[in-house]
Amino acid sequence: MGQKNQYINGLWEEGSGEELRAWDKSTDETLWMGKSATLAQVEKAALSARKAFPEWSRVSLEKRIEIIKNFQKILETNKEKYSLELSRETGKPLWESRTELGSMMTKADISIEAYREKNLPRSFPAEGGFAYERYKPLGMVAVIGPYNMPGHLPNGHILPALLAGNTVLFKPSELTPQTAVWMMAAWEEAGLPGGVANLLQGGLDTARGILTQENLKGVFFTGSSAAGRSIHAHFAGRPDVLLALEMGGNNPVIVHKIENQTQAVADMVLDSAYINAGQRCTCARRLILLKDREGDDFLEALTEKIRAVKAGFYFDKEEAYMGTLISPDAAQKVMGQTQKILQSGARELVPLQSLRNRKNLLSAALLDSTDVREKIDEEIFGPVLQVIRVSSFAEAIREANDTRYGLAAALFSGDPELYRIFLAEIEAGIVNFNRKTTGASSRLPFGGIKESGSHWPGAYSAAHYCSHPVASLEKTLSPTN
Repeated sequence: MGQKNQYINGLWEEGSGEELRAWDKSTDETLWMGKSATLAQVEKAALSARKAFPEWSRVSLEKRIEIIKNFQKILETNKEKYSLELSRETGKPLWESRTELGSMMTKADISIEAYREKNLPRSFPAEGGFAYERYKPLGMVAVIGPYNMPGHLPNGHILPALLAGNTVLFKPSELTPQTAVWMMAAWEEAGLPGGVANLLQGGLDTARGILTQENLKGVFFTGSSAAGRSIHAHFAGRPDVLLALEMGGNNPVIVHKIENQTQAVADMVLDSAYINAGQRCTCARRLILLKDREGDDFLEALTEKIRAVKAGFYFDKEEAYMGTLISPDAAQKVMGQTQKILQSGARELVPLQSLRNRKNLLSAALLDSTDVREKIDEEIFGPVLQVIRVSSFAEAIREANDTRYGLAAALFSGDPELYRIFLAEIEAGIVNFNRKTTGASSRLPFGGIKESGSHWPGAYSAAHYCSHPVASLEKTLSPTN
């Protein structure tokens, strides 16, 4: 008997499709075996979500908040257990999994705060009557989650969607199916009615099945730009389906005039590039330095820190900074991209290596791509940073913008005037000054421009795409009218 890994209409059931395996990314131990959802199961879940929507949308905001608070308490009670399961399934160090669980818990309060700020009705007198602004949920929406933060990122869509009164079809990454199981079990324990949130496990076929469902009103996606473009193309000519697409980046960091803060800035650049083994969409991929003494000194300091980065497993006695990549295939792709850059003329300053006889455990790497004439504009989803040396700050901004992506960017400098120019000219949705590119605030919008997003940023702004405004002019009829 396989794992009951599908949650449909308030009941757990086995999948009936292709084989699905949850495994420990550090040991290859199988956590469980199951099967993906079939199209029939997807249709069954969609039917339950459509049927549940009218009643759920009429549930009071206070009751929905109560259920969300219950979910938050369950996460708190099980934080250590869930953190261990998250580390086993993703390969992250325990410190990083605990941070992700903390973000999931905090997200509940922030979603409630954002909803109250952005979606509560207002009214004012107008033309002998009243004008009203009210908000209604979209209906049934799909949440398609990634593997790099399989708890926090889909949670950032599911929480505001449920709070607004939507019902949800949730498809996690097939590389992290176990995290979705305990997430959905927590919602069940929290008292979420059957059909309101449904878990559908599987790969591309499961996703396609979800996207073809009748009366699907929104798709909230976090993942690669290629997958996001595919979803966007699928819904071409469908303005009735709201697409909130959070996609990848080839994120730049510029360091210039840092006023003897070399070590502190180097630490922040290191965090920007290598946290989660480089598997965050906001990770810095390009470091842009001027061809001057400060740039030389900074590169030397950063190189020393990169060589000292410890990569290891979540169960190591001495906790590592970086864990594994999600799979040997993902690591092989990063190795291939790195070789491609080296073949195009880059120099290897700190080599990329497989460690401890594990194909998916990689070291932190640094390449000098200054002399590469035709730079490869790809998101390298792993622990690889490219440094590019330029002759002026203006050239640094041009280099930073020379990408089809526009997610995150940062400037490290002691000169506020440089940041004024940077903020005005940089092409990104997340722009930081003397702060790392990773670790975005949940009380701000989260998303990018160009091929990094669809102009519906998540985080605090998720309340915008989880409901739609209704404008009304109203007047009471009387015999004198």
